[in-house]
Amino acid sequence: YHGFVDDGNKLVTIYGSRVDVHMMSTPYDITTVTSTISSGSQVGHPYSASIERAKFSADGMKMYVRWGDHYIYGGFRNELSEYTLTTPFDPSTGITSEGKINDYFGGIYSNILDFDLSHDSTKMYIMFSDNIIYEYVMVIPGSIDSIYWTGVTFNAAILDSTPTRMNISPDGTKIRIYGTGDDTTYQLDLSTPFDLSTIVNNGVKSTAMPGTLATAISNDG
Repeated sequence: YHGFVDDGNKLVTIYGSRVDVHMMSTPYDITTVTSTISSGSQVGHPYSASIERAKFSADGMKMYVRWGDHYIYGGFRNELSEYTLTTPFDPSTGITSEGKINDYFGGIYSNILDFDLSHDSTKMYIMFSDNIIYEYVMVIPGSIDSIYWTGVTFNAAILDSTPTRMNISPDGTKIRIYGTGDDTTYQLDLSTPFDLSTIVNNGVKSTAMPGTLATAISNDG
C-alpha cells in the first residue's frame, strides 16, 4: 500500500514486513522526500507474515495492518491488527500492539482486500474478497476490538470485476474504489458523510491506468 498522510506531508509505503513513512518538504511531491522512518521490529506477525496494507488514523496515533502471507505458513489476509503510537505517524518507536481481529466473531468474514476509517475513527469500512464493502461502527473510537457491523454493505463488483483498493475522503462525502479489471478508479458520492447506505454512483471515474496497483488522491482533491 502506498498512501499520503498528515495532509500530504508524509508518504506511507510497505516493504516485506516493514512500514516506511517518508517525510516530504513539499506536500504530495514525492520528489521532495527528505527522510524516512521505519517500523523495523516494532511491528511483526507471529508467523513472520508480510504486510500488504497499512493505514493510519487521521491523527496518526493509530496504525492498522492487514497481513499478507508467509512462504511456508500460507496466507493471513483475514487478519487485521491495531497498534497505538506514541508519536503521530511514527512507527519506529513506542508502538503498543492492541491485538487483532481475524474471525467471524470479530467481524471478519473472509480475506480482506482493503479497508479504511472515518476521519474521527468511529467507523471502519472493510472490503472483503467477495468484493463486498461492509460498514462498521467502532464503539470505542479507533478500537477494532469494539467494532460491530451496521448491516450496511456495498457490492464493489458492480463497478469493476476485480476491485482491489478503496478509501474514504477525509470529509466522508466520497468513496474511491480502484479495480484491476478495468485499471480504473471509481469515485462515488455519499449524500450523508461516512454513511455507506447513502452511496450514489454519479459516473465519475478516472481514465484507464494499465499496470497500476494502487492510486491515491490529495485531501483537497
